[in-house]
Amino acid sequence: MVEPNKFSDLCDIISLYRPGPQDQVELYAKRKKDNEQIKLDNDVLEKILKPTLGIIIYQEQIMQIASSFANLTLAQADNLRRGMSKKDQNLILQQKELFINGAIKKGYSETEANRIFDLIEKFAGYGFNKSHAVAYALLGYYLAYLKANYSEEFYTCLLSNNLGDYKKLSEYMREINSSSNVKVETFRSMSYENYKAKRKPMPEDLVAQLEPIREYLNLRKFSSYAKEKYEADDVIATIATRAIQEDPNIRVKILTSDKDMLQLVNDNISILRITSGFKNFDEFNIYNFEKKTKLLPSQIIDLKIMLGDKSDNYPGRPGSGKTTLLKTIEGRYAAKVHVIYADDIVKNTLYVEHHPCFSQLVSNFGEKVIAKENKDNKTIDRKVLLNIIFDNKEQQMKLQKIVWPFLRREISKQLISDKRPIKLVELGAYLNSDGEFDDLFDEVILIHRNDSSIYDTLREKNH
Repeated sequence: MVEPNKFSDLCDIISLYRPGPQDQVELYAKRKKDNEQIKLDNDVLEKILKPTLGIIIYQEQIMQIASSFANLTLAQADNLRRGMSKKDQNLILQQKELFINGAIKKGYSETEANRIFDLIEKFAGYGFNKSHAVAYALLGYYLAYLKANYSEEFYTCLLSNNLGDYKKLSEYMREINSSSNVKVETFRSMSYENYKAKRKPMPEDLVAQLEPIREYLNLRKFSSYAKEKYEADDVIATIATRAIQEDPNIRVKILTSDKDMLQLVNDNISILRITSGFKNFDEFNIYNFEKKTKLLPSQIIDLKIMLGDKSDNYPGRPGSGKTTLLKTIEGRYAAKVHVIYADDIVKNTLYVEHHPCFSQLVSNFGEKVIAKENKDNKTIDRKVLLNIIFDNKEQQMKLQKIVWPFLRREISKQLISDKRPIKLVELGAYLNSDGEFDDLFDEVILIHRNDSSIYDTLREKNH
């Protein structure tokens, strides 16, 4: 309602938005908006009240009026203020007599003196201490700046300082979810600013349950994991991947309603998709996945990108329907496999920058390459840095990554040749904790993007 443009406006607003003076808020806002010239029928009042648009707001103004209009000392004026604010009738009557007599001595009529006294008595009941208003306004100004420019840090402190107060936590979470200015960043939202922009706020009753659930898990000694800038999918995938690395014979089952998690299916990981409450599940594993979806797990990402995702606010390709896309991907799947296994591919080799078959892949799948940001955003990160405890031994997951000036994007499925896994990678590669390529490849060949002659050399080598 009121649009402040200077610091004193903040002080006025803080003092007005209280139970007593709220009737004056509308008048103050109107005068502020219309930039009214304040003209009062008394010169003393006009001088003292002009800064607050003709409205008595502060206790100090009452003291100023008593001193300037009735010639009271500041001590007498303070007694008048104290009596009015505490509604001490004996003290008010004593000070009223001094006020009227002092005003008459200054040349004002008794009628005018009584009118001014009644005016300040009316406002004195809710007058605010200006020194307090200045302190609150300054603190509020600083907090507003932090909230607007460092919202994540602001709300982190706010929530941390109110742990255990579920009512306040619920209120703050509603504010976070409903505010268009508050956005908890993840690595996905950093590359796609509209990521999940249209997602509805978390239900209030669910928000209120989060902290009690965390406390219960801690009391029962259940491990819980979280990582700043990452989502639950990434943390779950990382824990599953790390468990398999610790014990290759382990089998992981993930219970979820999230379709994105289907991309995790492999020899060790199965997804149990919730179909009805928590009673019915549909299991996706390495043996039935292709039959159920007509896709490979790695192709789930491509389908989601082309189809779009309302939940994550991805638009997808215009005019693309799920049935059409599935048929398209299914129809071209054979061509993709044929290209992957073409004779001109060097087995047991990691390609960096541009694989020889990339142009053929583009030809098979169309001239438009899906935005790398979306590809990266729809891929669940399985290498989040987490301190995970297996068999009571805490181990730090370490993985160094080298990325060329473009975003990493895998362009093919994992191949198996002589029981040695092969990855064909475009625009980047992973290093192990020692800064070397993992011992999965016989040879690493760097192919420069613009050097087409190397393709011919490579083909001759394999023929």
